[in-house]
Amino acid sequence: MNPSKEEHEPFGWDNVVSITPFDSSSEEETYLIELTNGRRFVVTKLLRDIIVLLKNGNTLDEVAHKIAQTYSIETEAEDIEKILNETLTSKIGFKQDKTATEQEGIEKGSEKAFGMTLTKTLMPDRFASPLGEKLAGLFSPSVIAISLLAGISLHFFFYGFYGFGFANLLSLNFTEYIFVLVLFAMSGLFHEIGHISALKKYRKDAIVSIGGAVYLVFLVFYADVREAWYLRRRQRLSVDVGGVYFQFVFCSILIALFVVSSIRIFASAALIINLNFLWFMHPFMKFDGYWVVSDALGIPNLHGKTKDYILRVFSRKKNPASLKIRGRENFFFRIYAIGTIFFLALSGFYLVTYFPNSFVIYLNYFRYAVIYIAQSMAALSILGAIESIIRLFFFSLPYVLLIYLVVGTVTNIFLTRTRKK
Repeated sequence: MNPSKEEHEPFGWDNVVSITPFDSSSEEETYLIELTNGRRFVVTKLLRDIIVLLKNGNTLDEVAHKIAQTYSIETEAEDIEKILNETLTSKIGFKQDKTATEQEGIEKGSEKAFGMTLTKTLMPDRFASPLGEKLAGLFSPSVIAISLLAGISLHFFFYGFYGFGFANLLSLNFTEYIFVLVLFAMSGLFHEIGHISALKKYRKDAIVSIGGAVYLVFLVFYADVREAWYLRRRQRLSVDVGGVYFQFVFCSILIALFVVSSIRIFASAALIINLNFLWFMHPFMKFDGYWVVSDALGIPNLHGKTKDYILRVFSRKKNPASLKIRGRENFFFRIYAIGTIFFLALSGFYLVTYFPNSFVIYLNYFRYAVIYIAQSMAALSILGAIESIIRLFFFSLPYVLLIYLVVGTVTNIFLTRTRKK
């Protein structure tokens, strides 16, 4: 039952665990609110003060009176209730990122991050924390300098002297492909260990874990490093790039092994990992590049902020509830928003023009693969059938996951509209 206008009951905020200052690029003071269910929000000082008063058992009338005195403004209980309703429902005043990577909130790298499904914890905290603590020493300035210098030198030698490229990948046999995929998966796991190790360097008591999931149409590892939000911006950036740093070291080791042994499996895996760097460092999807830009700009909910900004520009409406961003960060944020528009436009263009032809090619491949598998089974060629099944699986995976994503998105939209009715 909603409280009447004549009498306002205390607002239930006992689930607020902590309220701490948050390092952002906002012109206003910002604070990180953590709830008992794991959700975290970044709020302005005004909202922080309202929440503290409500948590202390004040009624909405009492909150309105104290806020009016503190900020020298005229406000009533209905105004406070309206502010809370607007911020909690529109996710504007509470800068919320749907990840908790992913519980809802601004959790970084949590298993329920937006777009992440079919999640499974692979390395819980009791294993991940000791490992991260032992490897945190790799983030000392001297170790980083030596690792980068050695790694860059190996990469220049690898591409300059050997000229290893795509043609070498095409010449691999099936068994070599399997070993390359295993090495690539190992590099991904090492990548996530880099994230938790960086967090452990700055926050030794942090609870961390590593898992696997489907993000959009990609099979990925993820590191639960949501406690990175308690760090300073520069420290959060170290956590963001910690995964790439560890994976770069892993890739450099593979190149060194190739130079010593001339086994092309190591070179092929190194090439794929380097291509993976380029993809996962782009900032428009929630890969490492996104978090780097988010923390560099000091905007915890970068996707949400970008969406608000784009809608405001096209609707020509001002959104007074949004956090105000300082000048330099605001300039680069606008560039990021423009880049997001181009990225979405190019992605849509690809889906409309190239994907249908690609899907037709896949259907033809699927038909011939099924026929070949049936013939192999009839001829008792078990190894040939297994090889074809594995190839078909990897070739089918992107299309299956894309269909899964589309169906899930349409279902969520339908359910959301049904609830509203």
